[in-house]
Parts: sequence; structure tokens; C-alpha cells
Amino acid sequence: MTQLRQATCNDLVSILSWVPTAETLKLWGGPLLTFPPDVAKTWIEIGANDSNSFVLVDKQDRVLGFGQTLQRQAQAIHLARIILAPETRGRGLGRVLCEELMKTAIAQHQPAKFTLNVYQDNAAAVSLYRSLGFVLADQHSMQGAYAMEFVCGVETK
Repeated sequence: MTQLRQATCNDLVSILSWVPTAETLKLWGGPLLTFPPDVAKTWIEIGANDSNSFVLVDKQDRVLGFGQTLQRQAQAIHLARIILAPETRGRGLGRVLCEELMKTAIAQHQPAKFTLNVYQDNAAAVSLYRSLGFVLADQHSMQGAYAMEFVCGVETK
């Protein structure tokens, strides 16, 4: 059994262990993060707080995944920095994490749509987001990434 809870700065200890190189840190968090990462500094660099950063945990409160719900534009929530513990990948927890993030954001903000960015070569993530109803919005300005969106209340096929 899993549940989504508010992330704390201390949760980043586990999360940062999943991105051990400068390249993986950049792929997860963006080009502005400092490497090697410092937990407290990274918490600030990603703009984390108790209303936008969440962890998926198991019944022992072990961190299995992380994601953020960022309000970057009116009536839209951007899903960001979604990551799963390496040993949990391929088990459907990405779907659980995304669905729980979206439910939480709907309860907090009632967005008209969700947006996210995903690297084109991350086939598993692209497939997951499409299965959740996200569609390609446009080629993202960041080379090699897609901008995707999910319009609330619209059925997709």
C-alpha cells in the first residue's frame, strides 16, 4: 500500500541518491541545480514547499517517488520533477504517483489543465503520460523534450 504525503527537506536525502551524477541531476531537476547537490540548497533551488512537493511512500514511510505540482500559469498546474526510486520502476508506481499528484492538485487548485515536460527518449514516461490522457502540446523549447498537456474534463483516446 502506498500513499502520497507532503515532502520534507529530509526526503531529498533519498531522492538525491537516485540522481548520482551531474547529468542525471540535470535530467531530473533542470540545468540550474548545483552539483554535487546539497539537500538544503536543492530544496531551495527546486522551489519546494509543503504545498507543492510530495512523496509517494510505502507503509513503512519509505520514499518510493517524488513529484511537484507547480502553478506556473493561471488555471494550470505543471507536474515537475517526477521520479521513482530505481528499484521500484516498471511496477506501475509512476501511474499511482501521477494520479495522486493530479488528485491533490485538483483538490487544492481546481486547474483547467495540467502540463508537463518529458524527454523524448524517455519512452516509458511518454507512454505513461499518454495513457493518463496527456497529449503533445508542442515541441518544447528545451531540445529533445516534449511539452504535454491534459485538459481537465476532456476525454482523450
